[in-house]
Parts: sequence; structure tokens; C-alpha cells
Amino acid sequence: MAEDSNAIGILDRLLAFMDRPWKAVVIIVLIIICGAGYMVYLERAEIAGAILKREVKAKLNLEAFSITAPQLLRDLNAFGIVLTEINVADNIGVVRAGFDRDGAVWIPFPGPHIVISEQIDPALLVKFLRNEAFCFEISSGNKNPEVTVAARKYGVTYACMVAVPPIIGVLVGGLTVTWRERPDQIAEDQAKIQITQAALKYAVW
Repeated sequence: MAEDSNAIGILDRLLAFMDRPWKAVVIIVLIIICGAGYMVYLERAEIAGAILKREVKAKLNLEAFSITAPQLLRDLNAFGIVLTEINVADNIGVVRAGFDRDGAVWIPFPGPHIVISEQIDPALLVKFLRNEAFCFEISSGNKNPEVTVAARKYGVTYACMVAVPPIIGVLVGGLTVTWRERPDQIAEDQAKIQITQAALKYAVW
């Protein structure tokens, strides 16, 4: 009985409030807004899932790379840096831009190349797909013939790499920095941090 009395009391107050047409409109609008909000609350999991599952289409930010990569290369005291576009579905990679330590354009692979092959160290591949920055001896980490030829031609022996961008589900490329001699551990650790930060800028979506 007490609950019924409270409900009647609330209804009476609402009716007393609606002594003008505009007040009735306000009450109706509030009811609609509250109802919509309640529905959103009830379906919050489904709405969040739909947003997270939407297809994200990323692309390389070549302009940002061209502006900042030469300085990054100097900061890392490396020989060369390249930004590779990667199509996982077709297993194809294409170097879209690159610079050597003198600031000249550096494209070690002139055309499309296979990204995932039996010549690649599986442990490194797992790190790449997990968006972890990693470093490796070129001769042991990637025995792809094209990589071997380019390494000999330019005298590079060591590299660090990270996915672009380093975000799961948004892979569009890879950022690679190479050295002729392996840097010390402190420099290598710093390089992994810096290329990860740069990789976030080298993709747009």
C-alpha cells in the first residue's frame, strides 16, 4: 500500500507540474531521453562489440616518415631505415620509402617480396605479429635470398624491426632500421623504444 501511495503521489506532482503545455513537452522529452539511455545501458555490451569489430582500414603515412625518418636514423646512429607496406593476405611486402645515413633514398628491395617464408626465424615472426619491437642478426634472423643479397651489397649485419602501427589488428606495414655493426645493449634497447614510438606515427586510419 505504501508503494502505491508513493506512486500516486509522484503522479499527482507530475500532473500539478504540467499546468502549461510546454511543461508537458518537457516531461515527454525527458521520458524519451531516459528511455533511450536505459536501452543503451541494456545493450552496452552489443554496442561495444559492434564498435570494436568494425573494420579498421589503415595506410602508411609516407609524409610523416619522409619528414622524421632521417633524424631518427641519425639519432640511432644506424646505416639505413625503410618503411615497408605489408599485405598479410597476399603475403607481399613492398618497400615504399627508405633513407641511408647520408639522407639519400635507400630502397634495398626494388620490387615486391615475400613477407612470410620458411627462411624467417619463427620466434621473430611471432614477435612481429605480437607488435613487439625486436632486433636480430640479419644472417640468422632472415635467410631470404633477397635479404642476403641486400645485406652483402650494403654491408649491413644487424637490424631492429616493429610492426606499423604496433597495434593488434591494424597491421599495415613494418619499420626496419639496419646497422653495419651491432649497437651495444643500451643503444639497442633505446632503438626498440624509439622505433615503436615512430611506428605509431607512420600509419593513419
